[in-house]
Amino acid sequence: MKAEAKKLLIDNHRYINVDNTDWYECVYASFGERLRDDVGVEVEQIYFSDFWSQGDGACFTGEVEDFLKLMTHYNLTPDFPMLSKLLEMGGRAQCRIYHRGRYYHDDSVAFNWDIDVFTDCVNTDSLFIELVVERFDTLLDAEKDRFMAEVESCLKAEMRQLYKDLQQDYDALTTDEAVWDTIVANELHLEETE
Repeated sequence: MKAEAKKLLIDNHRYINVDNTDWYECVYASFGERLRDDVGVEVEQIYFSDFWSQGDGACFTGEVEDFLKLMTHYNLTPDFPMLSKLLEMGGRAQCRIYHRGRYYHDDSVAFNWDIDVFTDCVNTDSLFIELVVERFDTLLDAEKDRFMAEVESCLKAEMRQLYKDLQQDYDALTTDEAVWDTIVANELHLEETE
């Protein structure tokens, strides 16, 4: 096959690997597994939009399942000692990630937070314990806003990385070499030469 004919065939089938396929499923799966296993976040749904517009991007919905794992992964434990102690004592923190709006990027999500206080976790039978717990709650309260902002920033960075991974995979699937391999595997080059 002549080089010109091969190039024309490749150009005509440029999107053969990405049209009408779920080419992104591998990226989705590895992203979801990594966040679950390494970060402690359960990804429920992933959204993304193309690669050619200013507002394009990726985001996900889900829930933080393991805050201690998340804090370890992002090295947040030293910066938030009271929250770490609360979680170690069985205190509960919840964060749900919701999609909002019609676009799909890291700024199109909202976070819904609920964090216990030490008063919920500690039996305050004595006045001394009650005073200590109140002091712990005051210190914890001082950490909460910073902590929520830091976690949201980390998870939005994950969304931006997901978008980069999707774009990289898409670009790899539409290269001349990848398209030609699919053409040959499907014997389309034989049909065209006939």
